[in-house]
This record gives sequence, C-alpha cells and structure tokens, in this order.
Amino acid sequence: MAGPSARGIHLTLLSLYLAVAAVFVGLIGRGITLSIIEEMGLGAGQASRCGARTSQSCQEELVDLRRELDVKLAEIERTGGSRAERLWDEWSAGWRRELGRVAGECCLDQTPVPEGFRTLALAERDLRQLEALYTTHVVQYAREIGDKAEAVDRELGLTAPAPPPRSAPARP
Repeated sequence: MAGPSARGIHLTLLSLYLAVAAVFVGLIGRGITLSIIEEMGLGAGQASRCGARTSQSCQEELVDLRRELDVKLAEIERTGGSRAERLWDEWSAGWRRELGRVAGECCLDQTPVPEGFRTLALAERDLRQLEALYTTHVVQYAREIGDKAEAVDRELGLTAPAPPPRSAPARP
C-alpha cells in the first residue's frame, strides 16, 4: 500500500499528464480548424479585399482557373497512373485556395452579390462543382485504371520497370 506522499506524487503526475494531453488536443483542434478555414477561403482578410476588382479582371481570372483545371486533369491522366490521386490532391488544394481568393476579391461569395458580378458568382460556384467532379474522376482513374495503365506502359517499354517490392528482413 502506498503512503500519503506516494499518492500525492501519483496525483501530481496524473494531473501533469492530463494537462499536457489537454494542451495537445487543443493544439490539434486549433490546427484542424485553421486548416478548414483556410481551405474554404474564409480567412479574416477576405471581406476587406472585396470590391477591389473589376468584373472583367475577375472573369479573366476565372477563365485562367478553368484552363488550369483542364490542363492539370489532362496532365494527370497522361502521367499519373496510380499516383494520380495523390498528385491531384496536392495540386487541387492550392487551386481551391486561389479560387477562394478570387471569389473574395471579386465579392462572389457575398450576399447579395454586387450588380454586374452575378453571372461570375454562378460561374465560380459551377467551377467549384466541376473541380469536385474532376476529383471524383481522378480518384476513380487512380483506383481502377491507373495500375493497369502503368502495367501496359511497362510491358510496352514506355516506362522503366517498377522496382521489386521490398521484403522485410528475416527475423532471427
């Protein structure tokens, strides 16, 4: 049976452990929240930039983003194989941030949308939906087609053969 001083030490250590765990969980939650806010383009500076652009310059940026989306999809389909999903995810996160920036500067995410920007707000919404559909396509490609496409390329000598899988060293 532990004495009173041992019990006090155990309670102190338990309290310290719980405090560290609470701080750790809090930091993780804060990081996740900030990541979601950034990913959705809801940063604090968003409203202050609203109205800084003309409808023509906003349209030009949306057209550029649309072209980037199509070019990247074609590039990933040609070269991605089974890595396509990872490559798309890495690229599309930045693309979505850029679209959010344009939407903020052009007031496309405001209610009501300023006069002269309504069509652009619809285009921005549809562009987000198109990116989501492309994401579904890339995931399906990577999981169902990519491995077979890579195998055909290897068999035809279009790419270097895949390295043999690593095996775990034998245990004594």
